Amino acid sequence: MILTRDEENPELLQLCLKWVLFANRPLNPQEFYFAVQFGIDEGCTGSWDQESEDLERLKAFVRSSSKGLAEATRNKASVVQFIHESVREFLLGEYGNQWSGATVNIAGGSHEVLRDCC
Repeated sequence: MILTRDEENPELLQLCLKWVLFANRPLNPQEFYFAVQFGIDEGCTGSWDQESEDLERLKAFVRSSSKGLAEATRNKASVVQFIHESVREFLLGEYGNQWSGATVNIAGGSHEVLRDCC
């Protein structure tokens, strides 16, 4: 229900989930923010005004864009991760094709999307 209840910007949710699931390493909130921005906004320049983008705002972006399924950890070396390992298992399980838009290979298709963002 979480994946389908909000029809507003489903591409953003898909991209967020793909970054958390398939990134080679956990991303910090800043990396996550720009990875998603490059994927959804072709006009994104990548310039970052550190004064206007504070850590709390980036953490809020993680929560809102992932519909609450991911969060930034509260420790000093903050990383973006799912709120519980069961989220990962569910997304990679039998319902993976419903949220990912993939028809066959979720991992392969997701890696192509992430490559294109980079």
